[in-house]
Amino acid sequence: MSRRLTIDLTDEASCEIDRLMAVTGKATTTDLLRSALSVFRIIVDARSAGKAIRIGDDEILTLPWEDVK
Repeated sequence: MSRRLTIDLTDEASCEIDRLMAVTGKATTTDLLRSALSVFRIIVDARSAGKAIRIGDDEILTLPWEDVK
């Protein structure tokens, strides 16, 4: 099933989309949002299974999505 989305972004959010596209090399907003949705799905699935996602190098950052069930 496909779905078309239309969203209004603040100027700051629009600039962030542009920045992320430049950093990641994503050619379109659609490509960027698909990647973001994939990461969000991983986080939600892990949280639903009672697990945490940790991202780290020298410092560990835990994503505490407590409200995600």
